[in-house]
Amino acid sequence: MIKIFKKIKNDQSAIVLITVIMLVLAMTTLALGLLSALASQGVFGQHQIDRIKAEQLAQGAFWLEYMSQVTGDPNPTPGSIVLDGKRFTIASQTSLGGGLNGTDLLQVDVSY
Repeated sequence: MIKIFKKIKNDQSAIVLITVIMLVLAMTTLALGLLSALASQGVFGQHQIDRIKAEQLAQGAFWLEYMSQVTGDPNPTPGSIVLDGKRFTIASQTSLGGGLNGTDLLQVDVSY
């Protein structure tokens, strides 16, 4: 065993091999960290996109309710829609009193 350590100590190629292995491990760790950060950023971006779609759907439901009140049609229920493979559902449309100048407040909840 001691002979092996003396041989490694005197052999310069072993030092180069160990250095290369250490550099490869460091670069692999860095690459994995970068990939993890990019994947996390992608998931965060997708959540933001879904929130924007839900907000737009809620605004559409609001204006659908507004137009039904203007035209005297019965209370519409938009239901759900599939956008990019994900189902967005209008969970509740609640008319609340107490708005400005005798108007009603409308709460629209969208789940996805």
